[in-house]
Amino acid sequence: MFDQGAVTGWNWPKTLGVYFLQFLISYPLTYLIAVAVQRIFSSAGLIGKDGDGILFAGYLGVMCIGVGAGVGWSVSHWTPSFTSTGHWIWVLPTVIAIPEVFYELFRQQQIPWLPESLFVAGGNEGLGVYLFTLPTCSAVGYSIGTFLNRTTAHGVVATAKAIAAFVSALALLILLAHSVESDRIARWKTVRSVIDPGGLGLSAEAIDTCGSRASGSRRGAVLFPGTYVEMIEQRACDDGQIADRVRVLNGSRAGQDGWVLDYGLLGY
Repeated sequence: MFDQGAVTGWNWPKTLGVYFLQFLISYPLTYLIAVAVQRIFSSAGLIGKDGDGILFAGYLGVMCIGVGAGVGWSVSHWTPSFTSTGHWIWVLPTVIAIPEVFYELFRQQQIPWLPESLFVAGGNEGLGVYLFTLPTCSAVGYSIGTFLNRTTAHGVVATAKAIAAFVSALALLILLAHSVESDRIARWKTVRSVIDPGGLGLSAEAIDTCGSRASGSRRGAVLFPGTYVEMIEQRACDDGQIADRVRVLNGSRAGQDGWVLDYGLLGY
């Protein structure tokens, strides 16, 4: 039977205070520890840094889940009164961050921008990574740790099974992170933007592109500055210039293939 007295007698200010206290400490504590042990991932070649200054936060996110579980287990072990609220630390950040991550990963877009919730690159300050993704991973791990602490009451076997399942899930997340990193960075590295103030001529054949830079840039269609293209292949011209076969990603000629001179393109 519903006990109205139990509900009305619940100390909501204290409960919310304990909830937000754990919510606020879970991320910075987890993050600091995760960064300290990141060298383990570095030695395995999973540091998440690209030679062009791109930082992929997927591996650090998985690490925050693992470390967060340790933090959650420790806190709930030494402060049992925190356990009940600790189970739900993951809810608030997940509701906010997860929809944005999925939206960035699966939305259809003309230009394959790197998702700001998973990558720090160029003009991207990493706000999505450090203010949403990593705090969410830390909170999820923290809540899992409080659940793992509960399994200790069911014996060694139950605890071992729970830990094994958790470690297996982390391994799968690492594989998923590696797949996302490889696919997104590989495609992003093929993107170029037109920087020639006069525009670049887009020719159907490489031979039409090679030759005089002035006449070549005026043949056929013209791609003006601000146009993004995807590199397909390159060829050397007889006069030493480089011709690129590209696919136009934005503007009125989006989807069109052709050849342009490499000098007028900027890579990332």
